[in-house]
Amino acid sequence: MCAVSASGTLLGCDLESVEPRSRAFIADYFTAAERSLVEGACTVDRELLVTLLWSAKESALKALREGLRLDTRSVEVNPAAGFRQHTRGWRPLRVTHNATEEFCGWWRHADGAVRTIVSTAPSESPKMLSCPTLSNVLL
Repeated sequence: MCAVSASGTLLGCDLESVEPRSRAFIADYFTAAERSLVEGACTVDRELLVTLLWSAKESALKALREGLRLDTRSVEVNPAAGFRQHTRGWRPLRVTHNATEEFCGWWRHADGAVRTIVSTAPSESPKMLSCPTLSNVLL
């Protein structure tokens, strides 16, 4: 997966398979607010929600050009429109870094995976492009 934006915009994207993650994983990598969100989710939604939170963290850490060198709890993810598993298409989210820098973003669940994109500049919903030699290109 890749994403492009205007010059000077911090941008990050990520693709993660939806899979079970342990309570220890959640305790180690998520903020208190994120852990509370996961604890409040129904069992059916839990794996997808945890994957969404993790993928958005990865996107933000990539946008910051730090990756996993930073503490994952230094970024906090908020699915802006609320988390609903069965909604189709791209849905908004927000990520805050150290309670000061905010990223606008989008997430999508399809084909057993979560895709996330965040940037410092608000944007319209991502668009998938098809190309004979490339597949799933986003603009």
